[in-house]
This record gives sequence, C-alpha cells and structure tokens, in this order.
Amino acid sequence: MKRAASLLVLVGLLTDVHSSHSANWTPLVPLAEANFGAAAASQNGRLFVMGGFTNQISSSVAAWDGTAWGSVNAMLEQRLMPGAAAARGSVFALGGFDGSGAPTATVERLDPTSGSWSGAASMPLARASFAAGAIGDSVYVAGGQGMDGQPMAEAFRFDPSSGAWSPIAPIPSPRTGVAGTVLDRRLWVMGGMNDGPVATVERFDPQTGGWSAAPDLPEPLWFPAAGTLDGRVWVVGGMDASFQRSNRVYSAGSDGAWRAEPSLPAALAVAAVGSLANCLVVAGGMDESGQPSTLAF
Repeated sequence: MKRAASLLVLVGLLTDVHSSHSANWTPLVPLAEANFGAAAASQNGRLFVMGGFTNQISSSVAAWDGTAWGSVNAMLEQRLMPGAAAARGSVFALGGFDGSGAPTATVERLDPTSGSWSGAASMPLARASFAAGAIGDSVYVAGGQGMDGQPMAEAFRFDPSSGAWSPIAPIPSPRTGVAGTVLDRRLWVMGGMNDGPVATVERFDPQTGGWSAAPDLPEPLWFPAAGTLDGRVWVVGGMDASFQRSNRVYSAGSDGAWRAEPSLPAALAVAAVGSLANCLVVAGGMDESGQPSTLAF
C-alpha cells in the first residue's frame, strides 16, 4: 500500500497545469492511444514505444516506421516508466511500475522479426523511472526508484548472450525520474529527483568502469526524456524546478556543453523519445491538462 500510495503522489505532482508554446517541430501522425510514461528503443527500422499509462498501467506497444504507427504484440506485463534498450537484435523492456504500482525487476525481450515477447533474466533489484541504454552488446541500468520509494545508487550491466547481470560502479548521485541515453559509448544519466528536481549529469564509461561528472543541465528537470541524434544528446521536456511541465529542449555534444534548441509545440513530461534514421521522435507524455497525450513530433 505504501508503494502504491507513493506512485499516486508522484502522478499527482505531474498533473499540475502548465501552459505551452508553439515551436518548430514537425507533427507526426498521433498515437492511436494517449499515453505517458512509456519507454522507447529502435531496432530493425522501427521505433518501439512500450508500456506507460493510458487509463491504467499498460502493456501496449506501438511501432513507428517513419511513416505510420503500427500495432505490435503487447508485452507480457504491464509497465509504467520502464527502461528500454535494443541490443543483439532484440528490444528489451526492463522494470518499471507493474500493474499494482510497485517497482518490478522483471525483464522481457521482443523479437522484432516475429513480434513475439519472451521472458529474460530479471534485474538484481526492482526499479522504475531509471536510465537504461545499450553499449555494444550489453545493456546498462542506473538510478531510479526502488522498492522503498527512494532514489537508487546501484547500477548493473546485462549480457543478453549469457542472460547474466553483473554490478557496475554505483551512480555517484542517486536519482529517480532521470533521462538516460548513450553517446560515445557512455551512458548519460541526466536530471531527475532527489529532494527536488536536479540538473546533475553523470556518465558511465564501460572502458574505465567508472562514472564522471559532466556539465549540469541548464536547469533542474524531473522526468525529462532523452535521445541521441547527430552526435548529440537531446533532453526534452520534463518538470522544472517549480514542478511545472516544460516544453524546453537542450542538446550537448561529447564535451557536455549544453545549448538551447527549438522548444516543443507543447509542454510534456514523461514522454517517450528515441531516434530513428536521421530523426528524433517524441511520442506521448503528460500534457498541459495533466492527461495522457497522443502527440508525436
């Protein structure tokens, strides 16, 4: 009951109204079902948007092929704010809040050719709203909210070929509600919440096995989303220091120096973001009225 209650408080904080402003993003065909808190990963020429919250925690999956959204077999489990990564020809959905509102450690694998889901080795610890990304043939997870409702420091590497999880160095700044993506074979963990929204950016390098600090985001952001495009990390929307939803977008190259980019046409928190071909795609999210959105850009 305590975990479910903490999830309700979290969703309640996200529902404060925030105005939006138009900007130069290209609208895409809307999602068939309004959604927030999904995760996204690309494989075989499609961007898969998995889980989230519609009118309940969802197991649904949609796939963008650059022209239209297509339906995909639902996941084996309901997942809100899961992690997602593509490695060794598969798409992985990791953790998240399950149908009861509790963080889960379960993992499942999508074969994008057959469209079938199968179970994979569970993470060593349950978590939701964390960073996940693939570097080479391995998947990495860091940060997030654990079973006790507190930000997590523990981080792990997953080898899909052996199905084995192994610990890596803990993240120096435990945070939940982070954005995560991979650039230059490093996992970037950005923003999040720990006693309030933070601007912290840290990067894990598998070559050294350690974390390094990078320049802070231009502002504290909780539940932003992130993707990689044109050799840059892009951070989209989220909740700012006043707990208002943001339409602002920032990007940074390998040096970590942030610059402002054209704002989204609408303020969105907990959106799904991923790259496909030469585009960055933003799908769903919680809109200015506090409802799941069908918007896509």
